[in-house]
Amino acid sequence: MSGRGQREIKPLFFIYPTYDPYFGFAGIWECKDEVETFAIITTAANDTMQNVHTRMPVILSPENFNEWLATGHYDLLRACANDVIAYHEVSKAVNKPANNSRELIKQIN
Repeated sequence: MSGRGQREIKPLFFIYPTYDPYFGFAGIWECKDEVETFAIITTAANDTMQNVHTRMPVILSPENFNEWLATGHYDLLRACANDVIAYHEVSKAVNKPANNSRELIKQIN
């Protein structure tokens, strides 16, 4: 239960790709008046991620990297397949910047 002024601490998750070592996110970039900006594009969460959040980054498959960079086709802006992404709960210790080890991504549940 949360009292007044207290925030409920939600579970923390390690989210990772199941087939590749890294994710490739769709993003947009602009440089205007020597100011560079970048944003990751999001979409509605797929079935796998629905329990974590209603939105998720657009994760591009490696075969679509070059197409996105060359064309930015909107048809690539969709949730990835459910089996491309997985997650598990991790320790609240991940929230402290002083903590920095691989132990932080170990599953706790």
